[in-house]
Amino acid sequence: MARRKSRNKYWMQGAVKRPGELRKWLKRNKRRIVGAIKEDPFDEKGRIKVTALKKLRKTRFYEELPPQRKQEINYAIIAHKLRKRR
Repeated sequence: MARRKSRNKYWMQGAVKRPGELRKWLKRNKRRIVGAIKEDPFDEKGRIKVTALKKLRKTRFYEELPPQRKQEINYAIIAHKLRKRR
């Protein structure tokens, strides 16, 4: 059976309901995140570190987050993977 081609190649932009919300949340909760993963979630240029998000997913702090926040973190990791494929 042939795999069906996606109708919308920009599905990721539609999946992200509030662009920039993850960055704002990371800045607001930076102290708690650093306490959980022992690493700054931003690099020197202010970009979000995907490795920090992956470490965050393995913590108890992540388990207590609301589903919307978990979804934003997971979408950020997926978007990074998609970007690498190009």
